[in-house]
Amino acid sequence: IRAKGGGRRMGGVVCVCGGMDGGGGSSGREGCGGEDCDKDGITPVLQILGDKDSTYPSSLAEASKLEYGEAGMTCKVIKGKGHEMIKSEEEVEVLFDFISDKLAMQMPTLEG
Repeated sequence: IRAKGGGRRMGGVVCVCGGMDGGGGSSGREGCGGEDCDKDGITPVLQILGDKDSTYPSSLAEASKLEYGEAGMTCKVIKGKGHEMIKSEEEVEVLFDFISDKLAMQMPTLEG
């Protein structure tokens, strides 16, 4: 997943009660060609899903993780959660930990 034109990665992606379709073999590593890319040149992805979700089971999440790349995707399976949006403190903590760990704020320099 890359910002239009490549170079810099997007901030990050969070999937809740669903996942990513890699598009038949595309990987998050495409389009990175500059020094502004992170170490692996990929956009970090978090998937939050439930062990009771029959619409998007954890097996699909693991398959998309293998397709996208182990280094770029984090899957968190919540015990007792079905196919639903974030509603527990545990899920909010997982989300905030991901944001604080993976998404660094960048300040552009002003040229004048």
